[in-house]
Amino acid sequence: MQVVAAAPALRTLRLEIWSPSGNGLQSYVIRSPTLEHVDVSQCRGFYLGELSTPRLRSIVVSRQPMSGPLSDSAPRPLACLQHVLSTGAPSLDTLNDYRLPASWAADGSADNHAALESILNTVCACATHKPT
Repeated sequence: MQVVAAAPALRTLRLEIWSPSGNGLQSYVIRSPTLEHVDVSQCRGFYLGELSTPRLRSIVVSRQPMSGPLSDSAPRPLACLQHVLSTGAPSLDTLNDYRLPASWAADGSADNHAALESILNTVCACATHKPT
């Protein structure tokens, strides 16, 4: 995202993107050495496919597909949001106002954290969390 690259001291980002995505979501990458808070909950057709945000402390996300004329007829599988967050936001402590347990990223799975699993079932579009 050029906006983030052009603002090297940016600490908070609230983003609203509406991306026609047909049956799926469009995967995006956010990279910033300074971001501490990101809110992409108002985006439609947007999905975090990769993060590189070492200082990110909190994030607000949603899963909101949007149909449109630019849709991809064969949507690609999306990465699990927990994996994206655990590998790209090592300092993360809050997801959608839920304080993450200290071991959330090290566990490799949300199975031991019922509240985290509930959030992932709501916001993650991977094959495991997306409703059928």
